Amino acid sequence: CAAAITICGLLGLATGWLVTRFHIAPFLVTLALMLVASGTAYRITSAEQALGTLMRAAADALSPHPGPVSVEIPFDVQRQSVARPAEFDTPFTLPRFLPPPPDPALLDRIVARAASARRPMLWLGNGARHAGAAATRLLELGFGCVNSLAAPGIVPTDHPRSLGSLNGGRDDPAIDAFYARCDLMIVAGSRLRRTETREGALALPRPLIQIDADPAARGRTYASDLFLCADSAIALDALADRLQGRMTVDPAFGADLAAARQQALATLIASLGPYAGFSDSLRAAMPRDAVWVRDITLNGGSWGLKTFPIHGPRDSIYPISVGIGQGLPLGIGAALAANRQGRKVVMMAGDGGFAMHLNELWTARQEGIDLTVLVMNDGGYGVIKHIQDANYGGRHSFGDLLQPDYGKLAALLDVPFARVRRPDEFGPAMAGAIAVDGLSMVEVDMASIGPFPSYQLPAR
Repeated sequence: CAAAITICGLLGLATGWLVTRFHIAPFLVTLALMLVASGTAYRITSAEQALGTLMRAAADALSPHPGPVSVEIPFDVQRQSVARPAEFDTPFTLPRFLPPPPDPALLDRIVARAASARRPMLWLGNGARHAGAAATRLLELGFGCVNSLAAPGIVPTDHPRSLGSLNGGRDDPAIDAFYARCDLMIVAGSRLRRTETREGALALPRPLIQIDADPAARGRTYASDLFLCADSAIALDALADRLQGRMTVDPAFGADLAAARQQALATLIASLGPYAGFSDSLRAAMPRDAVWVRDITLNGGSWGLKTFPIHGPRDSIYPISVGIGQGLPLGIGAALAANRQGRKVVMMAGDGGFAMHLNELWTARQEGIDLTVLVMNDGGYGVIKHIQDANYGGRHSFGDLLQPDYGKLAALLDVPFARVRRPDEFGPAMAGAIAVDGLSMVEVDMASIGPFPSYQLPAR
């Protein structure tokens, strides 16, 4: 629902432009754009269609390939009455499209590959978010693991056999060298997105075995040597059952994984300049079960993704669409759910993305949610400027922003506020804001601290 705030705003802009420019009927444009923004889109044209269409939409949203689904209901249809369905008078069960059980013959073939592997790896994606227990069983048998950027915390980042989010998506000799000595990669529930595989140039270990509930995932980005269409948790559990007592893992594998992780982490932290300590400072200030929400921003795309430890599968929210402005709506939505569990939410955005929805601060204030808002203020669209530096000779266009005074904004909302002008002020400022029971704000004045080191690679 929170992401829909951003989606609907963009759809409104696009619809208005298309209708005005090409004289297209608005209802045609809206459905087409909703289909682009959502995995599936439906339009209800009569009251009799409503129940069936809404049930199908809900089933689609919870399908093996989950995602947002849009349903458009015209005003005249909304005014129509329908009889209460008889099935609502008994316990109602939503029809679900479930993946098939794992094929035993394919499981046996995967087990044969895994049992002969000396340095096996497991790549966990968003489709394996519920498979933490099964993945941990494989780690106990000797596997190492790494996760997609969208799926940290399936196995806690501090697990000794996890690379965390240091998956090789950036040029990193330590991870490349480690992968080169691995002899198996099982990919569970991941698209292996091009943004985290160097546009497909990252050399992953072979054989590469893919497990996914969506049959269309096969070979979507990397060719797989074996593909098993199944629920990730069920399949990984079945593999662990069959592999008990059959693994012959290299005794040095765990130490080599830990060394590769430490070297990659040190290299990344050293590249962050004055922001090198921000990840550790923030993690120390946050409760272990806090939810960490990021918008697309320089800090979010570096230490916010790669070095920040995540301990649970529902502790991290990051817009993998790479569209800015979603951070605050996502943070508010996360807080509405997490606060009921007694959990804190911390949301980080750059000033450019934050400006797109800063009016939603009034929503957060009105609803009394427990949310700490962290604004990394570099005076404009920092990511865009880095891209312009890397690919356009440093020619900057439309990257600077007229800024509000965030202290005065917080005062207008009557919420606690802190401004950070030195790196050593960051940890205490965040600890104080997080201790607030309710909405709080912290602004990091990046002009005072220093420019964020460039991490954008030139276009190939």
